[in-house]
Amino acid sequence: MTAAALVTPLADDEWYINHVLPWPTPGEDGCITIACTRGPGRWREQAATSRSTALISVRTFAADPSVVGVFASQARMRENKRTKLNATAFTSIYLDLDHKNLQIAGQEFLSPQERVLRGLRQFCEGTGLPEPSTTIWTGGGVHAFWLFTNPIPVDAWEPLARGLRHAAADHGLPADLQVTTDAARVLRVPGTYNRKPEYGQPQKAAIIFPEDRAPPTRYSPKDLEAALGKYVSARPSTDFSNAIPLPRFDARPPLTGPCDRSASWAPDIGEITSAVMAIPPDQLAAEGDWVTVARALAHTTARYPNMRNELWAVLDEASRRAPGYDQAENRQRWERYIREAPRSERPITLATVFHLARLAGWLGRSTQISSKNHRTRIPLKGGTYDPITALFLFNSHFFVAMVDGAAPIAQIQDDGTIRYLAPMDFSLLVRNITVQGTSKQISGEKFWLEHPERRQRRIVFRPGAEDVGPNEYNLWQGFGVTPVKGFNKQRRLLRHIFEVICRRDKIKFKYLMRWLAWAVQHPGERAETVIVLISRAQGTGKTTLSTVMRDIFGKHGRVISSKQRLLSQFNADLETTCWVSGEEMLWSGDKGGHDALKSVITGDTLTLEIKNGARWDVPNRLHILMTTNHEHAITAGVQERRHFVLEVSDHKAQQPEWFNPLYRDIADGGKEQFLWLLQNLQLGDWHPRRLPKTAEAVEQQRMSADTVCQWASACIEADGVIGASPYGACTVAALASAIETNTLLSSYSAFCRQHGKHCVDQRSFGKKLAAMFGKDARTRLPANTSNGLAKADRRPWAYAVPDAETWRNALDKYLGI
Repeated sequence: MTAAALVTPLADDEWYINHVLPWPTPGEDGCITIACTRGPGRWREQAATSRSTALISVRTFAADPSVVGVFASQARMRENKRTKLNATAFTSIYLDLDHKNLQIAGQEFLSPQERVLRGLRQFCEGTGLPEPSTTIWTGGGVHAFWLFTNPIPVDAWEPLARGLRHAAADHGLPADLQVTTDAARVLRVPGTYNRKPEYGQPQKAAIIFPEDRAPPTRYSPKDLEAALGKYVSARPSTDFSNAIPLPRFDARPPLTGPCDRSASWAPDIGEITSAVMAIPPDQLAAEGDWVTVARALAHTTARYPNMRNELWAVLDEASRRAPGYDQAENRQRWERYIREAPRSERPITLATVFHLARLAGWLGRSTQISSKNHRTRIPLKGGTYDPITALFLFNSHFFVAMVDGAAPIAQIQDDGTIRYLAPMDFSLLVRNITVQGTSKQISGEKFWLEHPERRQRRIVFRPGAEDVGPNEYNLWQGFGVTPVKGFNKQRRLLRHIFEVICRRDKIKFKYLMRWLAWAVQHPGERAETVIVLISRAQGTGKTTLSTVMRDIFGKHGRVISSKQRLLSQFNADLETTCWVSGEEMLWSGDKGGHDALKSVITGDTLTLEIKNGARWDVPNRLHILMTTNHEHAITAGVQERRHFVLEVSDHKAQQPEWFNPLYRDIADGGKEQFLWLLQNLQLGDWHPRRLPKTAEAVEQQRMSADTVCQWASACIEADGVIGASPYGACTVAALASAIETNTLLSSYSAFCRQHGKHCVDQRSFGKKLAAMFGKDARTRLPANTSNGLAKADRRPWAYAVPDAETWRNALDKYLGI
């Protein structure tokens, strides 16, 4: 007997852990997540940094008969957290095939496993992919892995995974395609049992290939790319470097869960608090019910970001009653559930929380949730309340705000905004509320203000932030629309942007789309550049894009037509403004306003002012899009770097057949799809400061130039030094010759008088000519050669004026064009 025959093959779970998972090498950071589930929403995860600890976790979980399944992450994770953002390295691409989806006519005689493997073989033959490195029977289907020779980073893995997904879709392979491109996916570990109720008896997951548990075949990523590259390249890119048509997206998956049946229903914090507090503490001490409640509240937070702090306070308060309370651990898991909530295919909703509460005898405190009969919050009514209900009632409507050393009472409005109440106003508002004490009733005002659990929050405004503390109230209300994946309703809007606003210029279209995406992805940072849309004609649709973006930003968008509101006169509402639609704010010729606007565009802070009140500074978060019908819209200075100017085409102006379908699509889901596109556009390290120069911006620079430059442009157009006559402009000297300084000065003075412009002094005029012609351009004309104007005993100063093309180049260089 040979030595090789004496080697005992590894068990399935140990072989899988050793050969399939992307373990860090010595000196590298990272872990593999081992997870188990005891039913929907009842997950437990452990981070394993070595093969031995992973094997212990797998076998510990598998030994528990209540565990439905044991899983392992396919990516190496950092920070001991399993999220897409924390995925760092992969050793495979993979497919998840379910035998129920491979019911092929004429092959009923085949076993479920044989049907799946036959479909997988046909797929490999059709795509040119090699056979998988390993296949694993999961009890209801097959996981197929193509292993790499070495671990690869996530940016190299994503194109391969996307290619495999597209290949499976094109060949009709009924795989779970979302699994293939999910960087945070966990897959079932062989050697463990699949105890899903639908299978009746537990099904053991096992390795199908390689049968002898030999080391698997591994492939170079370049070899796999050769087979899958065509499926990636066949899909339009989302970087907008290509022309229309733009990428088509899959249909939005339907909403699930009873609480999603009403689009108009909004959660009520009092109702939620009452339900959560009705769940017995011993139930919240159990892993499953606490996770269920936490995930349901996290799902609500994803849809209503302004309720984040309130929902955490409810969960934390309820958890304190349960044995084994650990606030730090609970908070960490809560934040993870919030990050995972938007990606959940079948989220746990508030209906589950209400169900658990009703099982404990809770009857509900508000009207039934339906599209016809709903409330956004429990009204603040007079009456006598028990202490627990009274505390919840006050905390759902008020909190003590901490602002600049003061402590006003803030009332939460139905839309999530707040208003400050003077002590007298608060007292009048709640004077008809009393609380049942131990011996007598006390006023609601006194009860709440003296209660140790009254809500106190520091006011902050952090757009899109997830790091708001439990004692902070973020004025950020989220976007005005909910993003929806899709293309059909935004198709006309994208075409309008490309064809009308950008005049089919790909460079302009690419910058504009990136600028809009940057504004959405960085709502808390200033853009440092401004979009300016110009059209002389009415009804071209230049404000359409501005209106859509303002609706997307919702309560954080403003329409401003007055310079003063933008430049610190009664502009306190800009504290929570991220988007500004500037309509007909004409800046040309207003030097003071132009200088102030430059500070608004690029400055770190904004100065706010209230009428008859104080002034204060806040961080600048403005993203500005200006529209105007004026030809000269802005004062564009030398080396202009703040304005992206576009002249909107008028070829569709006032055409109902163009605009009516466009506006219908925008109202019927176009804004939602456009927001999803902007949120998912890959920008990398791109910043709006990477401003391309447009012909329109150049024209604004020329119109904004000083009078000397305007005179020079007139001379260039006339191909000669111009002068004034009773009949208009006339040529007094030819270009490409030496021309006396006095002749040039007289020409310039006549030009300014004719156009009603202010002349600069002679010294400044000479400096500007030297800047255009060069310092050595000035010379003395010989006697009797100064265009017949000089006397024999004089040698006047002159400039060697170049031809029109050379002068134009010199002028453009002077203007920074």
